[in-house]
Amino acid sequence: MKNNSDKKKEDENNKSELYSLSNECNYKEIIINDINILYISFVRIIHNLVLHSLENMNNINKSLFLKGLDMMGHVFIILYTYTKHLELTAYHCRNAIVHYVEYISQITDKDDNMFFNLSLKDAVVYVYTKTIYSLSDNKRQNVKFSYKENKILQNLQQNVILYIEIIRRVCISENFIKLPLNEKESCFKLIQDELLSYAERRILNVKNTKELINIDISLSPGLIMGLEEYNNYLKNNEFNPEIDFIKLCEIIRLS
Repeated sequence: MKNNSDKKKEDENNKSELYSLSNECNYKEIIINDINILYISFVRIIHNLVLHSLENMNNINKSLFLKGLDMMGHVFIILYTYTKHLELTAYHCRNAIVHYVEYISQITDKDDNMFFNLSLKDAVVYVYTKTIYSLSDNKRQNVKFSYKENKILQNLQQNVILYIEIIRRVCISENFIKLPLNEKESCFKLIQDELLSYAERRILNVKNTKELINIDISLSPGLIMGLEEYNNYLKNNEFNPEIDFIKLCEIIRLS
């Protein structure tokens, strides 16, 4: 009989094979995911990066943290673009968060000063080596996209960049940094719950055809406009957790 340690190791090995970037069988030929589901998945990943960084880095140096946000945006978009496989993309993004935070923690002291003659660029390259540099060369060179797929990927990238800007402004705010970790988690969960409700509303409006299930290629205009206005608001105002998390949730709820 296998003990718990052996079973856990076997499960990890199975996952590694199931989500291997070198195995071309794990790549999908067409995009089947609704853009709203893709967006929610990315938001969860970015929230996970924020919370994992706050919990495990010695002292949140803004340059280290902001570089991590941009890096995760690149990893998510590039992996999904070439694999067209959301679960595989999310799996490697979660691992990328762990790799990045662990690497930064190992090459910095308690004041987040770099040592070992290593740089922030080394940390990013390390994560890219574990993720996007492991993509199949054959798939990268020969991947094809339909008109709808191109629109989905273009719209996804634009809105990923926008959400990263919003999270950047929120997370460098002293008012956010001072919040207890459990309050940060609760606020992020509220946002995710609202986005999930929003996605369910959008998907219910998509009608089935005889050939395939139509999928949204863009977030709702109301949500995009609301997020753009919210981002502009944060440019000119100090983030207030008690008011501004609720404001963001209302924007999503009314979209």
